[in-house]
Amino acid sequence: MPSLDPHAPYALYIVFHLPVLINTGWPKTKTRFKSIDASNFVKFFQDCVVKATGVDDANHIDLWVSKREDAQNPRVEIQLYQIEEPKACT
Repeated sequence: MPSLDPHAPYALYIVFHLPVLINTGWPKTKTRFKSIDASNFVKFFQDCVVKATGVDDANHIDLWVSKREDAQNPRVEIQLYQIEEPKACT
């Protein structure tokens, strides 16, 4: 892995490919989608990225989290990209 600038801003993409995303009993069930709160897992995977890269999660300026269904190959995909310096809001 190439070394990363520990002071640069980064975009972090996390995609959860889940075995099941939609409740099979829908619309008779309370909710259409399985009650899997991806935001509960974000911090864990951010900490894994910090450990693997040495880049503090304070540098994760853009954070994208998605859930998809993939019964054949459940997994978590993580991508980290260095981005341009964020502009100040005026």
